[in-house]
Amino acid sequence: MPTLTDKKHGYYICNRKEFLSKVDACLYSQLNNKPVRWNFLDDHFGVYDWTVEPEVTLDELYDQRARELREQYDYIILSYSGGSDSHNMVESFIRQGLHIDEILTNHLSTVANKTTVLDPTVTDTTNFHAEHDLQAMPRLRELHHRIPRTKITVLDMSQSLIESMKATFVDETWALHGSDHLSMSYQFRTNYMYFAELKKQFDKGKSIGFVLGSDKPNTYLMDNSLYLDFSDRVANLPNLAQHNIDYENISLEFFYWASTTAPMICKQTHVIRRWVEHASEEHKALWRRRDMAAWRSYKEKITRGLIYTTWNDEWFQTTKGSVWWNTQYDLWAHSTPELEQVRNNWKRGLSHVVKLIPSYVQYTKDGVPDALKVFSRSYFIGNIAPLITI
Repeated sequence: MPTLTDKKHGYYICNRKEFLSKVDACLYSQLNNKPVRWNFLDDHFGVYDWTVEPEVTLDELYDQRARELREQYDYIILSYSGGSDSHNMVESFIRQGLHIDEILTNHLSTVANKTTVLDPTVTDTTNFHAEHDLQAMPRLRELHHRIPRTKITVLDMSQSLIESMKATFVDETWALHGSDHLSMSYQFRTNYMYFAELKKQFDKGKSIGFVLGSDKPNTYLMDNSLYLDFSDRVANLPNLAQHNIDYENISLEFFYWASTTAPMICKQTHVIRRWVEHASEEHKALWRRRDMAAWRSYKEKITRGLIYTTWNDEWFQTTKGSVWWNTQYDLWAHSTPELEQVRNNWKRGLSHVVKLIPSYVQYTKDGVPDALKVFSRSYFIGNIAPLITI
């Protein structure tokens, strides 16, 4: 299990006590009537001047991060989904001739096949699992020809996920002591300890950097000022550490969000700031929304084209999900008759959390409990000049 030495991906403070588990922090807060604060690299980001745009290009800053990671670790594993974040970080290594030891992608094709439509015109969120066949695999085949020395590992997590769900969802206590990502399947998508071939590499004792793309900067307008928003819900998405109890030589690294990457993120936000400044009032209205639904449904799509030179908008991507515990990505799990008892125990865990920490539960517009309150850290980027009309 992760310890409080793993603070680089964020942690919680309540009444001067520190917690890695968001659920534990909220439980303590509820019992002691004390507020919770999320710390996300405050020692670095909190003292950085976000109003000054770096003069170097974004690709130069991406390249700098790739070199930094290559020099830090003996063995680099890049987690690859085929999305814009992970594809851009792969390209930053290739652009410099930096060796990638392994590219790893996972999928749920076996269990999700009945709810997946391999039609590139079907981009609804419920068709998320089609991204593996229609986007990740075509890109991986291209990468195999471009960087043949790199090991490409494709893992179907279906069996390990089903076994993990059955072993975990046995009573309501399963939902305690973890993060806020309490959907049926997500917490098991990165249980790579299930795979013997990967463990052989881990057993060699080399320092391993397991690199994930994290996310693009989420920005929002308040009046005519642009702000950068870091969300704990995004930072909590990777959960590799909770499955790793044996290997101290593995370190999870965010490619974009790290103690050394403030200049990169700052440059990204200023590129976005200039676009928003000249955007239509309709687009500005989107940027005045701070909610996750606006980010996932609209702003994320616009942002990726602004900050990545490596993305092709013709590549297949589904609309990002905007619900959490009841995510559309789990349509397959909710429609599998054999998982009825697993679903019931999963729901019991959610009900347990709702009962224990009601002050921190968020609901859908239909009144269904779906997430814990978002904690965030915001930084002022700059003012947006008003449009002048003649």
